[in-house]
Amino acid sequence: MSTEATAPTDIAAVRSPTGPSAAPRIGPWPGVLLVAPALLVAALAFSSGGFFPDDTALAGLVAILALVVRITLAPGAFARPSVGAVVAIVAFACLSAWTLISSGWSHAPARAILEYNRTLLYVALLLVFLSIGSSEGRARALVVATALGCAVTGIAALGPWLLPDTFPIDAAFGRGRLNWPTSYWNASGLIAAFGVVLCAHLACSARDHPALRVVGAAAVPLLVGAVVFSASRGAVAAGAIAAITYVLAGRSRGMITGLPVVLLAGGLAALHAVGVQGLDAAEPSAAALDAGRDSAIVLGVLAASAAVARTALLVADARLANWRAPRLGPGAARALVAGVVAALVVVGLAAGGIDRVRDGWDRFTDPDTVMTTPEPGQRLTELGNNGRIEIWEVALHSGFDERPSSGTGAGTYALLWERDRPSYRNVLDGHSVYLETMGELGLVGLAFLVAGLACMLGALWRRALGDRQPAWAALAAVATAWAVHAGVDWDWEMPALTAWVFCAGGLALGRQAMAIRSPQGLVRSLGILGGVGCVVLALVPLAVLRSQGPLIDAQRALRAGDCPQAIDRAVASSSALSVRPEPFELLAWCDVRMGRGGLAQQMAAAAVRRDPGSWEPRYTQALVRAATGQDPRSAALAALVRNPLHPFARDAVQRFTAKNRRDWRRLALEAPLPLGAES
Repeated sequence: MSTEATAPTDIAAVRSPTGPSAAPRIGPWPGVLLVAPALLVAALAFSSGGFFPDDTALAGLVAILALVVRITLAPGAFARPSVGAVVAIVAFACLSAWTLISSGWSHAPARAILEYNRTLLYVALLLVFLSIGSSEGRARALVVATALGCAVTGIAALGPWLLPDTFPIDAAFGRGRLNWPTSYWNASGLIAAFGVVLCAHLACSARDHPALRVVGAAAVPLLVGAVVFSASRGAVAAGAIAAITYVLAGRSRGMITGLPVVLLAGGLAALHAVGVQGLDAAEPSAAALDAGRDSAIVLGVLAASAAVARTALLVADARLANWRAPRLGPGAARALVAGVVAALVVVGLAAGGIDRVRDGWDRFTDPDTVMTTPEPGQRLTELGNNGRIEIWEVALHSGFDERPSSGTGAGTYALLWERDRPSYRNVLDGHSVYLETMGELGLVGLAFLVAGLACMLGALWRRALGDRQPAWAALAAVATAWAVHAGVDWDWEMPALTAWVFCAGGLALGRQAMAIRSPQGLVRSLGILGGVGCVVLALVPLAVLRSQGPLIDAQRALRAGDCPQAIDRAVASSSALSVRPEPFELLAWCDVRMGRGGLAQQMAAAAVRRDPGSWEPRYTQALVRAATGQDPRSAALAALVRNPLHPFARDAVQRFTAKNRRDWRRLALEAPLPLGAES
């Protein structure tokens, strides 16, 4: 019997300051918490983007711990929330509850719990940062922390890409794209693109320390190189949206000296990176390795040059200290925008814009458009949906059309894809948080999601436009780009990309920091009660964390042929989270190997009950039946119905026929197992 399986952050604990002050300063609590985005982005990015349940659960536990301490010691921070804050909290709380409730009609509670586990992380971060208290200084601190996390991740990704001999990585990451460290090139590219905009803001910020302006300028060309090497068109587009939006909304005198530096350094870095070839091979040639080393030097020189240029211009910053960017009146601003739009329309028409847009759309929607060019310089200019349209159609037609109001249940998109996919390739998510939510949770779930996100983005833009602070504009611009990109990729499932958005949204929704007062009497008592309630919420991520590690250990033990160890770890996984089907599949196969046929059939049936829509438990049940002398054909057919294109399911139907009944046991023991494998 062969097996096929693959196994798929720590944030500092902090204390809340107490005391009689009615208008506390930033203090250790907010000061430490505002560093959290740097840790969230970097730590989760270096752990496959936080995609896997144990990483999400660990981050969720730490966020809930921070929330417990915050509610207990500073409950006054949650008093008198704004209407937007209430709507956002209620919307995401309802989304979390609806996610769990959906297991009632999907009959797959484990899938719902894993989705709930991620949403709970986001809600906890929203509440923690909402309690900090909003101010322009704290927005600047949040920008610095998020930029730091993005810069560390994006710049670190250049090492294995440009210098694979010096910085070797696990071969599982591959070299087709810039997969390391997030395991997904679009995620790596998007983090770097966000870093470009945030670091460019720091380079242009007249309010932050001069050292931050220099470091921000130096980071831009390195991060631009990472974006280009990722060959992610979505990252480039999202970065462009964020950059343009920021420049329009975040006008400041620092742009006069900062923008020329970052534009020149970043532009030269892009031109250079586009021409680097050959590094996408599994084993780059000697010439490609030389090109990688040369590229590392060039990017380093550009970073150093940007730092020197920005340092030289600090003198000009000092002279511009009293200058204020001109502000147009409402009428003049509308006239200027109308003029720019009209000019763009005229230029576009003169350049054949309508025909170009039509041709581009036709190429994007053409199912025969195959994108095979890996080189960034060519791929970034190609048009094509890369199979996303058929992915979205499955979410809409197989999920939403089937149950428009409630969807098919949280976490079930992978089952819909396996059942109805037009071509055989592995897809776990709907590549759009909005369409996947429609398919899994229906219009009800979509309404909760959109309401919550709209409140966060609205608060960010209200701060950016109302307070006229560039830091808020930077956060709002990048969060808006995230919201757009999340509609065409699976950013929601990558907490490294999404967690900081909830931090920023919570900060924007919070009351002014000076209005937060120390808790007294009944308020403190209610805070303690709320803290106890949050401890209860921590039980779910704790169960997920306790279940995931033993499950991976059990899979490894089974692949190694160590059934006693596999049984021990599978039982531990199931004891922590009994609704998961995978431990029972592992137990079923080990019982078969150890000659306990009756028990093996019970375990296989238990796995089927826990995830009846999945093909894997049915496939396992078919093999167990065949290995124990029972008829496997109905179970094999059930697996095939749920995944018609998977070779394992097709092979099982073909091999278990009446003609070879005597060989069923041998064929079952020789069959590969899909536990933990890509499907």
